[in-house]
Amino acid sequence: MPNIPTRFVIWLAKIFRLDEFMSRYAGVAEDQKKFNQYVSGMRRLDQKMPPKFYRKSLQVTRQDIQGFPIYLMSGLHGKSGKVIFYLHGGAYTIGPLIPQWARMKDLVEASHCTVALLDYPKSPENQCDKTLQVCMAAFDELSMLYGAKNIILLGDSAGGGLALALSMHRKSLGESLPSRLILLSPWLDIAMANPDIADFEELDLSLDVEGLRVQGSYYCGNLPGTHPWVSPMYGDMTGQPEIDIYVGTHELFYPDCRDFSEKNKNMGVTLHAYEGMQHDWMMLPIAEADQVLAEIVEMIKE
Repeated sequence: MPNIPTRFVIWLAKIFRLDEFMSRYAGVAEDQKKFNQYVSGMRRLDQKMPPKFYRKSLQVTRQDIQGFPIYLMSGLHGKSGKVIFYLHGGAYTIGPLIPQWARMKDLVEASHCTVALLDYPKSPENQCDKTLQVCMAAFDELSMLYGAKNIILLGDSAGGGLALALSMHRKSLGESLPSRLILLSPWLDIAMANPDIADFEELDLSLDVEGLRVQGSYYCGNLPGTHPWVSPMYGDMTGQPEIDIYVGTHELFYPDCRDFSEKNKNMGVTLHAYEGMQHDWMMLPIAEADQVLAEIVEMIKE
């Protein structure tokens, strides 16, 4: 797909104001039935399996992990021994979406790695304990197939927070870890407690603070918002592999990504902040996203 000018994408975001769709979660927060109905409506955009035409250029196989599908996508000719375990974004309630599948297809073709996309348990039907349980099992399965040292853990938005929470949880249990984490616009604090976030509410055209807090509360279940399973911002970084964080400076998540990276810069965390970019821009067909893709490919080769 040809690239779209970034300014045009931002103009469209201003016109359609995706943050208004997210803000509606706050309006139905106290009514479980209405909340479920709104989530169901938003899930109409989900793409639950790779588009059929992907099979013309990719080998696609499906496995089930405790009843949840994981799709392994690899090139038809020539593969490296590495696998990218990808956890998609969607505020823990929706997804995966077409742009996420498309970017993973690009990553397979550029890196010659296998990409494993897990359609993990979502809220409100499930909470974080179930989601982590399934992610743990999926990692174990990939570890048996490829070896943990050949697994790169990649996540965007909520999936970025989940990826870091998963790696921290595995470390706390003494389990094998991925060789590297790459987090794209990660949601690191589910409670959105950083006071600096208020300065970014008008800049971020797709996220809404109150809507995120509502979705986050359903995902937390009975856990406090500071628990590292849901907010790895507060987790133990001891023994974690190298972590690269990509974020735009016009995102609600930018303050937390900035502060987390600064706090842990001596523990292998590197921040890549792109000036003026919006949330999850890495999934869009724009030049800046292609630059990130190229950098990820180089990281994989290291």
